[in-house]
Amino acid sequence: MEANYSMHQTNPETLISAFLDKFIRNEHISINMPTTVKVSDEILKTIPTINEDAIQGLIELGAKQMRIEEALAIFKEGKISIWRASRIAGLPLREMIAQASARGFKPFFDDEMIAEELG
Repeated sequence: MEANYSMHQTNPETLISAFLDKFIRNEHISINMPTTVKVSDEILKTIPTINEDAIQGLIELGAKQMRIEEALAIFKEGKISIWRASRIAGLPLREMIAQASARGFKPFFDDEMIAEELG
């Protein structure tokens, strides 16, 4: 399923919410943003080639990181298990545990999560 959004037709909060919703479900998203994005010279120096593929890669990497951060925020609130957070973030459980540990979170394991992992 492909979703198309235009910055001229959608308020930014709705756009971000819809984008994250589609991204979490791994659906293809196409956004038409006729806008200028300011990037510091320091960051530009770290990007070897500025082209459509590089920009797409940066957006995908940023969106993936946003998904991880959102899943960890919900996990930190105690609303979901680390297993569920890993599924929301699209990461293997071990990698999500490492992400949580790197931020000082202590993942908890419940019987349901263990049963799910053991299949």
